[in-house]
Amino acid sequence: MREQRLATQVTFILYIFTVLFCGFYSHSLLAQDGANDLRQVLVRAAIAFTKVPYRYGGTTPRGLDCSAFTQKVYRIAGLELPRTTKAQAGDPQGSWVNSPLPGDLVFFKNTRGRGVSHVGIYVGDGYMVHASVESGEVVEASLSQRYFRKHFAGYRRFLQSGSLEDFARDSSQDQRTQVALNHDAITVESIILNELINQ
Repeated sequence: MREQRLATQVTFILYIFTVLFCGFYSHSLLAQDGANDLRQVLVRAAIAFTKVPYRYGGTTPRGLDCSAFTQKVYRIAGLELPRTTKAQAGDPQGSWVNSPLPGDLVFFKNTRGRGVSHVGIYVGDGYMVHASVESGEVVEASLSQRYFRKHFAGYRRFLQSGSLEDFARDSSQDQRTQVALNHDAITVESIILNELINQ
C-alpha cells in the first residue's frame, strides 16, 4: 500500500513537471478574454489531474470518480459544485448551453443506469477531460468518439463571467481564488500537488 501510494505520487509529480516546463496544454482553447480568465484556471486544473486513478466513490487525488473530479477542479477555482453527477446536472447555478466554452461541464446519459450518469470538463477543440472507468484514470478524450456521441446529454455552464477579478469581487471565496488571481504558471498545479501529498 505504501509503495503504491509512493508510485502514485511520483507519477503525479512527474506529470506536474511536464505541464510546468513543457507547457503541454493539448487541445485547449485558453483565455479568450485574457490571461486571467477563470476558464483558463479550470482547464489547467483539469489537465493537471490527468493520470490520477479512477475510483468509484473516490474523492481524493489518489482516486476520483467523475463527479468528484469535476467538483475538485471547480473547487480549486473557488467554485462549489454538488457532489454527484445528477446533482451537478440539476444545480440551478448552471444553465444548459448549445455551444460549449472551455471549462463548461459536459454530461452523458444512460452510461450507468438510466438518466444522466457521467460528467467531464470541456477543454476546447472538441475534447474533454474526465475520470474514465474504462481507462482507469483521468484522461483527455475526443467528444467525437462514437460512445460519447451516443450518450451525450448536453453542456452545462456555471461561469457567466470570465474574469477572475470580477468573480472575486462578486463572491465570498477562499484563498484559492485569490491565489488564482496571480495566474502564475505554477499556481494551479502546485495546489493539486499539495492536495495529493497531504491526502
